[in-house]
Amino acid sequence: MPPPMQAHDQGRILLAGDGPHFIKWAAGVLANSGYETRIAVDAETALKIASAWAPDLIVCDLHIAGINAAEMCRHVRAQSNLAVVAVSANASTRERIEVLDSGADDFLMLPVPPDELRARIRALLRRSRLRPADADPAVPHGDFVLLGRSRRVLVRGREVRLTRKEFALLMFLLQNSWRLLPYEQIHMAVWGPAQNTARERVRDLVAQLRQKIESNPNQPAYIITEHGVGYQFQATMPGDTPPANPAYDQIASA
Repeated sequence: MPPPMQAHDQGRILLAGDGPHFIKWAAGVLANSGYETRIAVDAETALKIASAWAPDLIVCDLHIAGINAAEMCRHVRAQSNLAVVAVSANASTRERIEVLDSGADDFLMLPVPPDELRARIRALLRRSRLRPADADPAVPHGDFVLLGRSRRVLVRGREVRLTRKEFALLMFLLQNSWRLLPYEQIHMAVWGPAQNTARERVRDLVAQLRQKIESNPNQPAYIITEHGVGYQFQATMPGDTPPANPAYDQIASA
């Protein structure tokens, strides 16, 4: 028998559904197999968790409260290539076809043996992580590589997980590397027109992003504060050569 996996080293799985027996059983099975799990009892909560937590896979009850699994798959597919497996104990053929056509990667009829559940999830995660590059093109920016459709980011080869807003902020900073960016301009790019709390909002999000991409958030090397004005983003560590692009030498207008 192989040794037990270390806690939470296999990936993140969101379990979405209001069937307490299966959801709690699946959470236990997957946690014991090294997966980190979270539970959402309705579709709205599941979509919010998926956006903020960035799971690797969603297990969704076909008859989840709120919207059905097919509609939820369409929402997920509009935003990412996240793997989705639908489950049900009494789905009709038409329902199974609909949810698969809506973007689900697999469908499991319940009850399902623990070993099969684990095997299906391993297979789905392998496929989602090895999808061809043209499904989620890698865009390099200095020390950063962005895979935009799945909102994945590599920083000097290390993958970091970002929320939707953190990813939007990083995208904007990367697109304007080595430019001085006022608070209001950053707020417009991430949230829309600036409000009275624009500076505080930007500072809070920058602080969150620094925690994930900086080696030392208290002495940032990438996101540099220009006190009273905004931020400047350096896509390479100090001492590295900036990309030969005249646009990087321009100062963004206020």
